[in-house]
Amino acid sequence: MIQKSWRFGVAAFIGLFAVFPAQAQDYPAKTLTIVIGYAPGGGVDVPARYFAAKLTKLAGVPVIVENRPGALTNIAAAAVARSAPDGYTLFIASGNATMASNPHLFKKLPFDPVKDFTPVTTLFKIPFFVIVSSNSSVKSVSELTAYLKEKGDTGNYGYAGTFTLAASELYKTMAGLRTVAITYKVPQQSMAALISGQLDFLIQDATNVIRQVQAGRMRALAVTSQQRSSLLPDVPTMQEAGFAGFDMLGWFGLYLPANAPAPVVEKLAGWFNQIVAEEETRKFLANVGSEPFPGSARSVAELQARELERWGRYLKAARVEPQ
Repeated sequence: MIQKSWRFGVAAFIGLFAVFPAQAQDYPAKTLTIVIGYAPGGGVDVPARYFAAKLTKLAGVPVIVENRPGALTNIAAAAVARSAPDGYTLFIASGNATMASNPHLFKKLPFDPVKDFTPVTTLFKIPFFVIVSSNSSVKSVSELTAYLKEKGDTGNYGYAGTFTLAASELYKTMAGLRTVAITYKVPQQSMAALISGQLDFLIQDATNVIRQVQAGRMRALAVTSQQRSSLLPDVPTMQEAGFAGFDMLGWFGLYLPANAPAPVVEKLAGWFNQIVAEEETRKFLANVGSEPFPGSARSVAELQARELERWGRYLKAARVEPQ
């Protein structure tokens, strides 16, 4: 009896672990859902639907996009965190916002950005640029700094989001400026104010900036990321402009609920990196002001850990209090 029980226990133990390879082999067997924290037609909705269409062909099953906007993407994140970790609920999230700055913006979140998710891979990145009106005499960051120091507290900048506020305040602190911040509801309002001469500078994402620069209405002085952007390769980085350590980048990654099976994570990472590597994808992303950002589960986890610490410092420097 003891021997039979022992054999049965071993067989059950082996069978339990055999389930995961079978799951990965049969996966996916039904519709996949990509959840995003943005409204239809705006923000990440367009790239998410592009990836969904591409994934449908690779996975051989329908892939739908579920919009759950609100609370700076916290509603969507909480919904995914509560979902089954079977690989059928995917989350395209802002790594610098949902997973890095939101934990510092809210006293209490309905999810844990580390414990409640399984990182899969990075997808695309969005560079931010320091810009002035094309009518401005300023042609470089050094000229902008000198100009703003001369203006003192009569100098100003605009912002319409956490990233632009934190990036502008970081520049202000590093340069020793007394420039005043003016808030706007949406980026388009701040850009109109810049063009009309009401603002001295803006830090804004490529999605909103590229066409304005190409049309000659704005001038890009620097990109806030550590490396130059392929979208405007002639524009120097803030570090090249003399601000050592200035490295701020918008990026999006793919996540699953916590404890998702490793074989499923690997399969999804392979599919999405295959999509990101396509020339068609590069052209699509460039058209919406983004760049390919391939990665892995490990690279996402490591990047997120750095971003969590970094955004804590950025928001503290910008004197943003958690709500």
